[in-house]
Amino acid sequence: MISASGGNDMNILIKLNEEFVKKQFYARKVPSELLEETLSALEGVSILGKEAFSLVIRLEKEELLEQAGEKAVQALVSEYEISPEAAAKMMDFSPIPDAPDREDEQAATVMDEIRKIHGAEEFISLCEEIHGVAPRLLRRQASQVFISRSYLVSCESGEVLSLSLNLFSRFLKEEGLFEAVRVVERKVPLSAAMQQSMGPGAAQNILGQNQTEDVLEAFSSALALASNIIVSLDISEWIDRIDAPEFRDFLESLQDNTENVIYVFRVPYLTRITLEMIETVLCDIMHIRTLTFVPHNVCQLQEMVEDELADMGYRLDEDAGRMFRQRITEEKADGHFSGILTADKILDEIVYMKMCYEARTGEESEVISPVHLEGLVRSRSWDKDADQIIAGLTGFEEPVSQLREAVEDIAKKRTKKGNTAAPMHMCFTGDVGTGRSTAARLAAVMLREKGLLSDGLLFEHRSRDFVIPHLGRTVPNTMNLCRNAVGNVLLVDELEDFFPETRAGGEKPRPDRNGLEGDTDYAGQAMSVLLTLMDDHRQDMTVILAGSAKDIARLRELYPDLKQLMPYEITFTDFSRENMGEILLTIADKQGMRTGKGMKEAVREYFSGLDESILRDHKFSNARFVQNLLERTRSRAILRMQMNGQDVKEPPTLERSDFLYAARSGSVTLNRKDRTGSKYGFGI
Repeated sequence: MISASGGNDMNILIKLNEEFVKKQFYARKVPSELLEETLSALEGVSILGKEAFSLVIRLEKEELLEQAGEKAVQALVSEYEISPEAAAKMMDFSPIPDAPDREDEQAATVMDEIRKIHGAEEFISLCEEIHGVAPRLLRRQASQVFISRSYLVSCESGEVLSLSLNLFSRFLKEEGLFEAVRVVERKVPLSAAMQQSMGPGAAQNILGQNQTEDVLEAFSSALALASNIIVSLDISEWIDRIDAPEFRDFLESLQDNTENVIYVFRVPYLTRITLEMIETVLCDIMHIRTLTFVPHNVCQLQEMVEDELADMGYRLDEDAGRMFRQRITEEKADGHFSGILTADKILDEIVYMKMCYEARTGEESEVISPVHLEGLVRSRSWDKDADQIIAGLTGFEEPVSQLREAVEDIAKKRTKKGNTAAPMHMCFTGDVGTGRSTAARLAAVMLREKGLLSDGLLFEHRSRDFVIPHLGRTVPNTMNLCRNAVGNVLLVDELEDFFPETRAGGEKPRPDRNGLEGDTDYAGQAMSVLLTLMDDHRQDMTVILAGSAKDIARLRELYPDLKQLMPYEITFTDFSRENMGEILLTIADKQGMRTGKGMKEAVREYFSGLDESILRDHKFSNARFVQNLLERTRSRAILRMQMNGQDVKEPPTLERSDFLYAARSGSVTLNRKDRTGSKYGFGI
């Protein structure tokens, strides 16, 4: 803390925060190196802000102001080792020239940033509304009317909400309505769940307060002390208990402190009826504005990345753009996807790969093409035609033949007048590891080549990705997954979560505590939405349900519309012993791996002698078993080469000993499904 006193012993607190320092320096045209020096010196020092500056500026006694400034300069120089020149500039309290114009410019810049947020139309509209009404609120000294408003935000992406709230904070400051010291984001867990899972002290670290009482009471106590902050409270766990008395009490306690705090209640992307139910409860106690952020689809993510690249002087060509979309589908395949964070990660990879290529070759251009992005995608077939893919497949003749017939039939029906909406959806029946994903990828390429799909990428999901056993989430989640697949193929595997008895999401429909009949039949909700969108997008989307013959038959029985919407069925049989051996060697060759003496013979001997009980086990995973065996062989070869001091930059040479080591792995390990998106697979 820095204090200064004048002739009448008046003490003046001069407090600085980084943002205000920057503003002072910018307005006074102080060299950037002095700003950096000052901020570096102040780093970690607990000093706040603007009020003391305003107090000093308002002092009419010039000599007192001068003395205060001199004392402050001395303190900055001695205590914080700031250069005299920088300190003098900071303590120059003469009127800042053109300050109003600068503030208007900053407000416009913040608004421009807000308008760039994809899927935030309602938020953008709110900010434009505030921009229009702010002068009237300020003129009538009625800013508290605005500050007392709270917000209910339906948003799937936490990073989008964080970005929006920080921009909102800057925007409100520039509009002169509210100056938030910080934006705080916290999750409000269920009280009982929190206490049971974490025990005493579970509510500690709420807004920096050490609270040990009930979770809601802890939040209430902490927020009662809060001032000049925007607080985002994730109430997702309370959605189906939103009308509970303890939650209403919690809202009432928050309402007592709306003069200094702006509250934002965050829930996931929900159905409108569920969102309105939550809004009704909140509106009983607080003044609520509801906003929805629509989840980003693949095209929007690509637009964001291309905007960032343009700022760096780069642009993707058409093939590189398709490569980016392919990478997104691969990121989504494991069921974990982080939206903008994932897109930013891919953007960084693209830029670094491009710059490495330029440094290596000396060739520079603004265009980014696939030649610059080697290794960006795992799929080896993203740029191949159907014939090239088929040529690399082993033991796949019958599914390929059936698939060709289906695609030809669809194309023929589409050419007939009045039959442009013939459905393109399919069922793939067969055991795990029989190549259903490979066939789905091939189907996407075939349909694109026939002009039946615009993009022809493959989006892979499991039934559990659609069914979310929480009120109001399954329907919008299913809609979002299908929205990404428009113009592409959507493969849904592992169908068990679509069956009513599988999980809590499939219990028999019953009225929930809010009186919404049937809202607990989450499996039924997912299938209902999926069937509707399959019908709506029969012209530009192919949905493939992949499962055992038994699972497909059960789904058709439960949902009779499937028979009409999915007229094509492709059957997959288990691979023979000979097929599996050749698949392993073919994939190894495609990946550039060489085979040492006796390696091929060892592979063939292994599969010909594989115990029949392993092959007949219902968990046997066919080609997946082969993939895992090859991956363990490759891993062993790399380890051996490293231990021998050999270069392992190139694909390794697989020796007989490497394979025999991998073959000792148990069948459980070799049947395990790889969720890392391994690039080996069938080599495509």
